[in-house]
Amino acid sequence: PEQRAWFFPPLDIQPDETRSCIFLIHGGGWGGRPEMLAPQAVYFQRRGFNAVVIHFRAPRKGLTPADTLRDVHAAYRFVCQQADELQIDFRNIFLSGGSAGGHLALGMLTIDLGEPQLPVKPTGLMLFNPVIDLVDGWKGGRTRCEKAGIKPAEFSPAQLVSRGMPPIFIMSGSEDTLITVDQLERFKKRTEALGNR
Repeated sequence: PEQRAWFFPPLDIQPDETRSCIFLIHGGGWGGRPEMLAPQAVYFQRRGFNAVVIHFRAPRKGLTPADTLRDVHAAYRFVCQQADELQIDFRNIFLSGGSAGGHLALGMLTIDLGEPQLPVKPTGLMLFNPVIDLVDGWKGGRTRCEKAGIKPAEFSPAQLVSRGMPPIFIMSGSEDTLITVDQLERFKKRTEALGNR
C-alpha cells in the first residue's frame, strides 16, 4: 500500500498525443510525504508536461535505504511500461527529486543494486538540494546505511558517477549547511571531467 503513484496529465493533452514526463521523487530523509512535490507536479502539468509523483517504503525495521531505492526503480519501470496508456513519451522522461529524493534520482543511475537495467535512460535530471554524498555529506544517511550494513561510499552518487550520464541540473541554496556549495562544486568537477554535463 505504500508504493503508490499519482499522475498529473497535461490539461490540454489530446487522446492520441504523448508528452514528456517529469518523474518526481520526494525527500524527507528517505521518508517524507509525496504531497511535498504536488505543487511542482501541478506546475509542470500546467506547462504541458506529464508529471508523476511516487511514494516508496521508508527504511525501518526490516527495510533498508537500498529497499527504498529498489522501490523507486520499480516505480520508474512501471511508468515506462505503462507509458502508452499514460500518454507519456517514454523517450523523454526526466528524473527529479529533492534532498533525499535527489539522492534516489541520482542513485538510480549510479548505485548498483543488481536491479534490471532501466528500460529507458532518463533524458535528464532536475535535482533540488540533492543529497549526493554520504561519505562527506549527510551524516544521518551515513549512519542509517552503516546500521543496515551498506557501505556509505557504495551508496553515494557523488562517489560513483561514470561516463554517459544524462545532463544534470541542480538547484540548491548557498546557505544550505547539509548539502553545501563545496560538495556540489566537487561533484560538478568530477562529473564534467568524465564528459558529463
